[in-house]
Amino acid sequence: MWHYMWAHVSFHLTRWFPRDDRTRIRIVLFLFTTALLIPQLVVLLMEETGTRFCEPSLFNLLVASICFTLFTIGFTVLFSTMEPIPWQIKLLFHIFGCASAILGIIQISYVVQGTESCKENVAALYYLSMALAIFSGFSIVFFLLSIPFWIINRLCPEAVLNRRSKVGICYEPVRCCNCIWHV
Repeated sequence: MWHYMWAHVSFHLTRWFPRDDRTRIRIVLFLFTTALLIPQLVVLLMEETGTRFCEPSLFNLLVASICFTLFTIGFTVLFSTMEPIPWQIKLLFHIFGCASAILGIIQISYVVQGTESCKENVAALYYLSMALAIFSGFSIVFFLLSIPFWIINRLCPEAVLNRRSKVGICYEPVRCCNCIWHV
């Protein structure tokens, strides 16, 4: 789920900057997003990762996470350069978010099931999987807390936040950081 959250946060971070001065933030976001791939590739290319066995298949999850990170790079580039975002890309992004949530839940469950042999045999893979599971857990909790506000906003537009009349159940908490709940 952290893949979805990273691209979502990147979208909002880009929008904080003036339209004509977004080149630097786009470059920084691209570099940081690409840097997310480096530890995963390092662990994938370690000799012990491919040759030793671990009961829950953390290796397969690492490969899936690398694929999802590549999609995250693509969505981050699209969201930081396109304005407005076409509805087709938004739809694909939300489908990607659902798939990312499933991957995050599987990641968390596999890390919890990890045995001592995983920690000893493939320590780098296990600890990277644990870090990714923690990031996914935080992301899942964040979006689970945000979902009721998104639903209320869909059913009763501007009930959550109405910037024009400065009212809504979330006006005070998000007055200075309105991207927290944004759909």
